[in-house]
Amino acid sequence: MSSESYEIPVIRSTYLKEFITLFTKAGLNPDNLIFNNGLPLDLMQSDGDFVPNLSLNRLINAAADELGVEKTLDILFTHFKTLAVPHVLHQFEAYSTIGEALQHAKAIFSLDSPGSSVLAKSINGQFWLCRSNYQQPEKSITWHEPFFISYVIALIQHLTHSDWLPTQVKLQVTDDSIVNQIVGASCQLYIGHEDTEILLPQHILDKKIEIPPNTLGSQQPHVEWYTSFSDSVFELLEQYSREQNLSVQEAADILGYSQRTLQRKLQAENLSFGKIKDSVMYTNACRLMGKGHSLTYISTQLGYQNVSHFSRSFKRISGTTPKEYLKALRE
Repeated sequence: MSSESYEIPVIRSTYLKEFITLFTKAGLNPDNLIFNNGLPLDLMQSDGDFVPNLSLNRLINAAADELGVEKTLDILFTHFKTLAVPHVLHQFEAYSTIGEALQHAKAIFSLDSPGSSVLAKSINGQFWLCRSNYQQPEKSITWHEPFFISYVIALIQHLTHSDWLPTQVKLQVTDDSIVNQIVGASCQLYIGHEDTEILLPQHILDKKIEIPPNTLGSQQPHVEWYTSFSDSVFELLEQYSREQNLSVQEAADILGYSQRTLQRKLQAENLSFGKIKDSVMYTNACRLMGKGHSLTYISTQLGYQNVSHFSRSFKRISGTTPKEYLKALRE
């Protein structure tokens, strides 16, 4: 894994699908959850490896508006205890103690969420597990910190085989009502901090790691993610462009940037949104033609008004028409 920083924090799409399933079981409409929160329309069938963290934050925030805080927290813990944490436990088997493992927190958690910026800090002899400042300019931050705190609690409880809860937590937000429901009244909360930080006491750090085989989930395959901004944008938008013709503003909303910032960051790599969009369209068109779909179906899936419009765009990008491409494909 590259030591460079990730431009766009992402999370495994399998976790997003699991949340859709859990919210559906709780009574929400899965199609509405996907459509209303700007998720890939074919998410449940998609073979994409990652989606932006922002997509998950939006989903949880929207579900909580309908289900309420208590039910949403129950679903978070269910997901962490049954899926996310059992998967990540494999990363802890190489270490003797919890403290030793968490010194490598960034590498451990980047397997599931490249760019999540989870790391350990020692401050005045105290050990804090931190998640860096959340930059997205929208209300999804409401569930950003409860998500992280719930995950850490579920992880430490798994590793210690206990009902551990933190006693000190630092928050970025000033409204600590949701976190209070997670940690209880005995936990001291500090609001308005730059990062989210959870104090881990020495007896937790010294705890030897003993993981019963029956608590391990299936081991997640390693998927290399991109540190290049433009590569990340292409890979993420490819999923979102399978049933719609994205505008630059829609793409910026998906990725959590302003339109101006998205264009500026692409220009820094000598690219434009138009070039990214063309590459995404060409990739998806070739994929669908390779599966034997008709040009009418493909043009509709890619958000074109008609086959002629799609064919002109395809020829402009590739130098050949879709029919010529199909003929060469068959030959």
